[in-house]
Amino acid sequence: MDSAVIQILIIITIPIIAAVAGNYLLMHISGRDKFPQTTDPVSKPLNLRWTGYSQKVATDYWSWLLSNHAIVTEQRFLKMDLLYAVLYGGAMLFSALLAWDWLGRLFNPLWVGLPVIFTVVSDWTENLMHLSQLGRFVQGLPVKENRIRVASFATEAKWIFLSVSSLLILGLSIWILLAGLKKST
Repeated sequence: MDSAVIQILIIITIPIIAAVAGNYLLMHISGRDKFPQTTDPVSKPLNLRWTGYSQKVATDYWSWLLSNHAIVTEQRFLKMDLLYAVLYGGAMLFSALLAWDWLGRLFNPLWVGLPVIFTVVSDWTENLMHLSQLGRFVQGLPVKENRIRVASFATEAKWIFLSVSSLLILGLSIWILLAGLKKST
């Protein structure tokens, strides 16, 4: 039982530490932590809009960034977020595969890996679409609506797969706990 509790703490703690520490560094190194704090809904970053967004919402946000001299900061953030996705995704994948191993490798590891991989791919798609369209916006070129739709879908998918991945790790942890209880009785 004690072993199971330690295993659960390891499995849950690794992705939390990676996500929290990585996000802290991402926000501070990119400079996004210095954005003006406002209740204006236009100022909400696109990557946090888990229900998606339209071309107008994206261009309104980028106009807000432009008026606050924050375009370069946003571009830096988007590039750094590509690395952050690998950090938190790698930590989640490591934890999920560790749990899978500790449970005796009872099923195909793709079942624990795919949701995490889909999360990272969605995050990358979102960032790459934002970078390309933000670049067009800055140059005064029209923003392509279909690219914004792809980015919006990727944002929604990222949040869904991140939730699934987190629930999967939690479920594997509960499974380890139940297996530990069974062994101790």
